[in-house]
Amino acid sequence: MNKTDNNPVWWGTFTVAAEESLLWEIGAMRLSVLRKSQEWQVAQTGYGFSETDDVTCRIARGERIADDAAMPERFIFTKTAETLRVMPQLADRPVIVRPAGAMRVLSGQETTIYVSSPLWVHIDVHEPPVALGDFPIQRPSDTWFGPSTLEGELCYAGSTQGRLRLDELPQRPHRAFTPVSIVNHSADPLLLERLSLPVPFLSLYSSEGGTLWTNGVTMRRESDTDIAEITISETPPPTEYVTHRLTGPRKKAEKNMLIRAFGALLG
Repeated sequence: MNKTDNNPVWWGTFTVAAEESLLWEIGAMRLSVLRKSQEWQVAQTGYGFSETDDVTCRIARGERIADDAAMPERFIFTKTAETLRVMPQLADRPVIVRPAGAMRVLSGQETTIYVSSPLWVHIDVHEPPVALGDFPIQRPSDTWFGPSTLEGELCYAGSTQGRLRLDELPQRPHRAFTPVSIVNHSADPLLLERLSLPVPFLSLYSSEGGTLWTNGVTMRRESDTDIAEITISETPPPTEYVTHRLTGPRKKAEKNMLIRAFGALLG
C-alpha cells in the first residue's frame, strides 16, 4: 500500500518488507531505498536546488526513483533484514558562513550570531548497524579557505547568512542551527566578513517540532590574526526547543583548539 507522510521530522527507524521501497522528498532532493532479499538499493536525484526554493518534506512508502532517472547504488548481503535507519548528519568539512552584511566586533566586545549549515542523510541497516553511506540533501560547492592557495583548507561554501536574531534566520528541514559566540580580546577591531564553522566537531540535536541544532561554538580572538581559540559546548544550546541528541560529532575535538576561523575565501 502506498502511504504518504508530510512531516518536517523525516528521520527515524523504519521497517521495510522485502521488495518494498521508501522515498524521501526534501525540497527538490529525492532519495529512495529499496530492500530486496539479498541487497539494498539507494538512489538519489535533485540535490542542486536553490536556497530560495520552497523546502517541504514528504515520505512515501511504496515509491522509488526509476532506474532510468538515477542508477541506484547496490549493497549486497547474504540476507537482508527489515530494519532501516535514516538520520540527519552534519557536513564532513568546515562550512564557511557569512553574516548578513559585514560587521566589526570592537576590541573587548563580544556578540552571538546564529548560522545554519547543510545536512546529509545517513543510512544504515540491520542489527548491529551496517552503514550504507551519507547522501547530501543539498550538495554545497567546494571552496578554499585561507590566506593563499598553499595555506588553508578545503571547505564547503555556506549559502545562508548569519543573523544576530534567531527569528530572522529561516527554519528549513535540511539545515541545522548553530549559535556562534565571537569574543574579540585583540586590541584591534575584528572585521567579520566570513568565518569557518567547524561542523565535523559538532553534535546534532533535535527539537520536538523537528528543528535541528548543534552545540554552541565560542571563538576567541586574542591577537590581530585570523586564528581563534575554539571552545565547543558539551551540551546543546540553552533553549527550550532542544529535546535530545541525534548524532555525535564526526571528529573528536581537542580542548581549546586553535583554528583559522576568520579570513579570506579563495575560489
